[in-house]
Amino acid sequence: MRPRSIVEFRTAGHRFCPAALVLLAIMAGGCAPDWSADYPGKFQPVTGKITLDGEPIPHVFVSYVPEREGAVLGSGVTNDAGIYRISYQSAVGAPAGDYRVILSYRTSPKGVPISKSMDSSLLMPLELTQAIERLPAKYATRDTVLKARVDKGENVIDFELAGPLLAVPADAPR
Repeated sequence: MRPRSIVEFRTAGHRFCPAALVLLAIMAGGCAPDWSADYPGKFQPVTGKITLDGEPIPHVFVSYVPEREGAVLGSGVTNDAGIYRISYQSAVGAPAGDYRVILSYRTSPKGVPISKSMDSSLLMPLELTQAIERLPAKYATRDTVLKARVDKGENVIDFELAGPLLAVPADAPR
């Protein structure tokens, strides 16, 4: 007879180890440093609009990658009007400085946009495993042509992209 654990959890026929639950709680609680404490009052509000041939693009993931070593990466996602707001953890905005801006607009093979909420899901949706980047590499990779300068105070930084979007490959699963 095997010794029984003081705490044993069962869900859908699976057992969960209490240590695994503690580890999951630590990961969910976040163990990354609180950069806002290292930059008190130094996060500057950053918003903008992403358009493609004059039309707003919703569901674009926006990343501000700092040119300065050791600075924090800010990110946001565009709403239905193509408007984004940069933040990092609980801090709204980004520290002043120069950034490379990487944009990502991924869709399922059927053309349905993959939203940021799907990216952060604990379980990876099938659509995400088959996601296709629809923006050209000049916007969607570390070699981006897009740059931004964040200054003290309010920053409104718009990006007008030239289309078209990349086509979904003919051999993509449907």
